[in-house]
Amino acid sequence: MYERTCPHCHKAFTIDEAGYVDLVKQMRDEGFARALERRLELAENETRAELVLAEAKLTSGFQEAQAKEAAEIERLKGELKASDVARQPAVELAQAKVANALKDEAAKQATAKQLAVTTAVTTVEKERDALARDLEAKATEQKLLESSLREACVAEVRAKGD
Repeated sequence: MYERTCPHCHKAFTIDEAGYVDLVKQMRDEGFARALERRLELAENETRAELVLAEAKLTSGFQEAQAKEAAEIERLKGELKASDVARQPAVELAQAKVANALKDEAAKQATAKQLAVTTAVTTVEKERDALARDLEAKATEQKLLESSLREACVAEVRAKGD
């Protein structure tokens, strides 16, 4: 038997070894649960930040490509105006080819951006699910441990009563 003092009311009380072990386990489990929740929040915040950063990078790249495309189109328009009438159909064909190529590139970049976002979301969901499974496993383990401790206490009480 141990004699302890309550930190709140400062009254002395006695506790047997099983009760002491149960109190220590309870405090450890609560600490673990809080730490796990903090880690989950941090992981989620970190993932959100990574998603925002990835999206910003993709958006920046897309805007840069659009600016290059616009500059190229303006350059080609200037060349077209400078050329004579005889070469005008060839320049229009070249300009159409460049415009189509730039549109195809923009579509590829948009698809790549969507793929990156989808991949990042899938990764985050997998991490979240894994952490949730770990949390459930710890909760189940805690319940089993509590059950075995109760059974041990009941058996000890019965043994003392006999």
